[in-house]
Amino acid sequence: MVLAVSGCSGSTEEPDGAASSTQPQARPPSEICGGVLGASGAAALAKVRGSELFDDVDRDGMRELPLPQAAESLRTEAAPNAGNGKSTYLCLARTRDQFAVGSFDISAKWRRLKPGDEERASSKTRSAYDLAEKTGQSRFVPYASASAASGTVMFSCPVAAGREEGVVLAVDMMSFTLARSNTVGKAPELLVRVMHPIAKSLAQQMGCLTESQMPTTLGELTPLPPVK
Repeated sequence: MVLAVSGCSGSTEEPDGAASSTQPQARPPSEICGGVLGASGAAALAKVRGSELFDDVDRDGMRELPLPQAAESLRTEAAPNAGNGKSTYLCLARTRDQFAVGSFDISAKWRRLKPGDEERASSKTRSAYDLAEKTGQSRFVPYASASAASGTVMFSCPVAAGREEGVVLAVDMMSFTLARSNTVGKAPELLVRVMHPIAKSLAQQMGCLTESQMPTTLGELTPLPPVK
């Protein structure tokens, strides 16, 4: 910090603790991002990190919105012609522990499915999960896919842009050095558990919780087999 000297040397000194007071206080994951992670998402985040010290961050070009405002924003957006619509950010945070700094963001967007998206399978780098039981009906079953650093939960939400055939709502998570070496193997499942309560709350805010078939809680998650 650069201080201007104006005659009296004592004027350049800051009161004890003044510099540190400008730094965000580390908080448990249940308190970051307006509490959007809920108890289960916060517990999963703590497990994947091996720590409970986080804080919210501001990033250029990325504005975090509370769930009600995020839902309202998504209702006004047109369906994407292909791929993903605009990202609406729900959580921007970083770690504040003794390990290498990690960060992550969670966003929501409309996504137009492309051919092959219904062929759900795990791969060498990503684990895939059906989040509800398939009944043989044509309705889209909520689905998740995650690696050790990123993940997505997709579900049907037939309101606004989601009324169009082949358009679903997606909650995405991107992270950087979040999972530690001893949690990498469990990280895909844990990231899904971080995203699930946000996806469920967003579906509720959008008025499509029933249609989404999003489960209230997640029990045991078994990865789908890879493509043969």
